[in-house]
Amino acid sequence: MRKIKFRGRKIDKDEWVYGYLVKDSEDKNLYEIISYSNLRSNTVEWSQIRPESEGQYTGIKDKNGKEIYEGDIISRCGYKNFHKLVEDIRDFYSNVNDYEFPINLEEYEIIGNIYENPELLK
Repeated sequence: MRKIKFRGRKIDKDEWVYGYLVKDSEDKNLYEIISYSNLRSNTVEWSQIRPESEGQYTGIKDKNGKEIYEGDIISRCGYKNFHKLVEDIRDFYSNVNDYEFPINLEEYEIIGNIYENPELLK
């Protein structure tokens, strides 16, 4: 079973936070994440994030064991110009590889994300 978790960039700091996503139904621009590590210690920490940076974990890790989130840019090893943006977990496999199934994740690695490295897609 895949873990349902999210990440986002804090509004007040230039850092990522990971955990549960909460959206305010009245304020459409208010997105917050409850940190997982703090839930384990029975302390809840809310971090307001930039709405455009919110991304869900795909449930898949790259060749280095790094979790792949929506918004990540992945590269296929051995293919110089193969850079793909992970846009939606529902069509992750088709975005990565239109021809081969099942996908061999040992061939892919995260090289950045759309928020910090948009130039990788040009």
